Amino acid sequence: MVSSWTVAITYQAFKNFSEAIREADSGLVSDLVSDLVNDLAELTKGIAGDYQSYILSDEVIPGFLYLEDPKQPEKMIHPKDTVTGIKYRLLPMQESIITELVDQSQADRNVQIIKDYLQCPDGVRLMDKPATYAGGVSKHFKRAEQAANFGREVGLQYVHAHIRFVEAMAKMGKADEAWSGLQVINPIKIQEVVPNAQLRQSNTYFSSSDGKFLTRYQAQEHFAKLKSGEVPVKGGWRVYSSGSGIYLHQLIAKCLGIRRENGNLVVDPVLPMELDGLRFEFTIFDLPVTFRYSLGGGVVKRVVVNGQEIGTKRLVNRYREGGVLLLREELKQRLDKAENTIDIYT
Repeated sequence: MVSSWTVAITYQAFKNFSEAIREADSGLVSDLVSDLVNDLAELTKGIAGDYQSYILSDEVIPGFLYLEDPKQPEKMIHPKDTVTGIKYRLLPMQESIITELVDQSQADRNVQIIKDYLQCPDGVRLMDKPATYAGGVSKHFKRAEQAANFGREVGLQYVHAHIRFVEAMAKMGKADEAWSGLQVINPIKIQEVVPNAQLRQSNTYFSSSDGKFLTRYQAQEHFAKLKSGEVPVKGGWRVYSSGSGIYLHQLIAKCLGIRRENGNLVVDPVLPMELDGLRFEFTIFDLPVTFRYSLGGGVVKRVVVNGQEIGTKRLVNRYREGGVLLLREELKQRLDKAENTIDIYT
C-alpha cells in the first residue's frame, strides 16, 4: 500500500534536507556533504519520477495505490475505485502543491477538484464521503469503520488538514481563498462567515468542525447536506496541542508573508485587496517592527525600511512569481531599537 500524501511529504523532507546541508556546509567536510547532496538529489529525482509514473497516471491523484501486482497498481479513493466508493482525498492533492511536486496544470486541477467535491462552508473535508459504516465491522478502514463518533478524521473536517489547504492556496498566490480559509476555522464570530455554525467557545482552538448528525447511519445518508450547509456544524475536539501554533504560522508566514529563512527575512504576502493599508506589529531580530502593506495586486515590487528602499532577491515559486529575500546584515543596519517600519508595496 502506498499513500500519495506521505510520498509527497517524503519528497519534501529529502529535498529540504539536501538544501539545508548544502547551505550549512562550512567547507570542512565538503566531499562528504557533496556526496550526500548528490545522493539525496538522485533520490528525490527518483521519487518525483515514480510519482509521475504511478500516482499521476491520470488526471486525479488517488489517495492510495495498492501494489499487490506492481505492474497493475490498484487506485484507492479515486474515481476508478469501485471497492470503497470514495473518489477524492484531500491530503495528496494539497500536499503535492505545497511541495511543488506537480506542475501548474495539475495544481490547478487539484484546486478545482477540492472546490467541487471537498469544500464545505466550514472548511475542506478529507474525502468526498465517509467510510461506509456497518455497525462497526471493518473491511477497509479499521478506525473509520469502527468509530461511533462522527467527528474529526471520521467526520472528515480535520482543521489541521484545512490549515494545510490554506498553505497550498498561499503557495499558488490565491489570496482570497487563503484568507477566507483562515476565517472559516476561527471560532470568533464564526457565524458571520459560516452561517450553519452553531455557537462555539471563542477563546480556544477546535481541531474539527463536526456535522450535527445523531448517528453514523444518518451521517452517511445525509453527508451531502454538509456541502450545501443544510446541516448545522459544531466545534469538535478543543484545545489540541499544535493546532493554534500551526494556524498562527500560516497567518504570519504564509498570508502576511513574514518569515525567517537561514537567518534572513522573507517578505511574501498573499493578501486580498480589501486589506490594503493593513498594519502588522511584530518582532524580528529582537526589534519591534511595524509592517505596513500597500497592496496593488500581484507580487512584492519594493520594500522600504525606515524610509529607505532596500535591495531584495527574488525567490523561486513554481506556481507564481515568488516573494523577496532581505539579507539579515543589510536589514539590521537599517533598523534601530526604538521604532521601526517596513513598508511593503505590491
